[in-house]
Amino acid sequence: MASQEEDLAALPTPKVPALRPTPPVNPTDSLATATMNEMAQNLKQGVDHPSTKFRDLCPFPNTRVRKNFEVPKFKRYDGNGCPVAHLKALYRELNAIAGNDGALIGLFQNSFKGDTLDWYMSLDSHQIRTWERLSQAFIDRFSYNLNMAPRRADLDPLRQKADELLFAYVGRWWAMVARMRNPIDDEEQISIIVHSANPNISGYLISYPYMNFPQLIQAGE
Repeated sequence: MASQEEDLAALPTPKVPALRPTPPVNPTDSLATATMNEMAQNLKQGVDHPSTKFRDLCPFPNTRVRKNFEVPKFKRYDGNGCPVAHLKALYRELNAIAGNDGALIGLFQNSFKGDTLDWYMSLDSHQIRTWERLSQAFIDRFSYNLNMAPRRADLDPLRQKADELLFAYVGRWWAMVARMRNPIDDEEQISIIVHSANPNISGYLISYPYMNFPQLIQAGE
């Protein structure tokens, strides 16, 4: 009688299927590569990327101003102070191009600095097509300053700086007075300005027969 070992040896050897080699990982199947391909495709198609064309960035590409118009030097708004007062001061500087919305909107950015300039640049130029809408958007954005109106006592510390021209000092004065809820009349303003001007011209201004702001500024030149 054959042993158990011999019986097992007589059995046919089972065939083990050969292992197939693991196919190499296709780099195009990786998540990172797929994401990069999608970004490249979006870039090619302009998805999520703003246009850099002049006509897309400028809502008034055909705006023109007269040849002798000189761009004034604006007092730059930094987010502090009344936005209405800033607009009033701006109106005085840009009165020569009143009604020219394209020029007004284009020059408005020259009166900003810091975070306020970032705010202006973030606006969609196609949504703010008129000067009125832009002005209102500006007031709405910085409306938290509307209730910070100066009082009569706040004018007393306002002094002309040693290296400041009189017309520049008067401009700062106007900007503050424009924010007052109860502005004082021109006669009192001129009297205060004269006494708070630089000592080297204050005595001369007191004796000068001026009656209005233009004459006062002319006397100080």
